[in-house]
Amino acid sequence: MNDDKIKDLFAAYNPQLPPDSDFMERLTHKMQAVELLKDKTAELRHRNRIAVRVAMLTGVAVGIVLAICFPYILGILENITKIAGTSVANFAADYIDIGAWTIIAVLTGTMSYTTYDLTRLATSRMSD
Repeated sequence: MNDDKIKDLFAAYNPQLPPDSDFMERLTHKMQAVELLKDKTAELRHRNRIAVRVAMLTGVAVGIVLAICFPYILGILENITKIAGTSVANFAADYIDIGAWTIIAVLTGTMSYTTYDLTRLATSRMSD
């Protein structure tokens, strides 16, 4: 008896299907949207690669220049600790090399990050 009711239910089910032209129109529209997204993603990926390359080159260049200037940075920090003359300055004098390399790392990182942002901004304005 239950089987008859289920068979009757499925026999009475007659869904309305949209015309083939509507289906093809929607499919074409969705395919165009997918292509647009693929193109935009490829463009963003290209811009990011350019920005990363420029930031990397900037980081290497700034790092090399600051590493060459290491003795001067070290001298400046030593003079600052001599002028201060406090116990904290005496303690800092023992770790002056670490301070100099920290300054170099922070400056290099800041310059690389700034270059990355500026390159992204420049490449986005060129493509718009």
